Amino acid sequence: MKALIAGLTASLLFAGGAFAQDGPVNTNCPVKGKPAKSNITTEHDGKQVAFCCFLCKRKFEKNPETYAVNIKGGTSKASGDKAVVGQRAPNFTLKDTDGEEVSLSDFAGKMVVLQWINKDCPVCRRVMEKGLTAKMLGDLKGLDENFVWLAIDTTHYMKPADTAAYLKKHGMSGKGLMDPSGSVGRIYGAKTTPHLYVIDTKGVLRYSGAINDDRRGR
Repeated sequence: MKALIAGLTASLLFAGGAFAQDGPVNTNCPVKGKPAKSNITTEHDGKQVAFCCFLCKRKFEKNPETYAVNIKGGTSKASGDKAVVGQRAPNFTLKDTDGEEVSLSDFAGKMVVLQWINKDCPVCRRVMEKGLTAKMLGDLKGLDENFVWLAIDTTHYMKPADTAAYLKKHGMSGKGLMDPSGSVGRIYGAKTTPHLYVIDTKGVLRYSGAINDDRRGR
């Protein structure tokens, strides 16, 4: 837990400035990750950047440094970049347990904690049943009451309703996101549950690791 809290504290105290990334004309909206429309564009660093809607265009123009790193070609819902501590966290879009699309970029300006879950994993169940996740969320609230917690389920056979029921059973109010293909999990290098990632208010990944110092989750 000490390592996690240290990472959380660093995410607040040492949030570095956002940086922009030059790139070719994109096919995915850098704000939502959805297919971009060629008739909704703006200029950035001498290049035309396309968006899925005018709302995303306005968001980008208001704060381009937050989204410029997501300017990429292709149709993937997740950036091809690998997550690296100390660098900007790759954007992604997943469906939540209600079937609504959620992008990491939706929470620009907020501290975000990603937690990989699997209701069939004994360690994941243990940290829930013993209240370790609830304690972590309480500690987080003490550091930043506006933080966002996202639970990501990469279990290919899991149904959204099962994931939603699992979170509800343990009193977790954060969004449950479904990653059945494992694409986001691979980008972030999430190989175990409950693997945690802390992203600071500037979108920089500050922590990657366990929920506490006990590998058994006790």
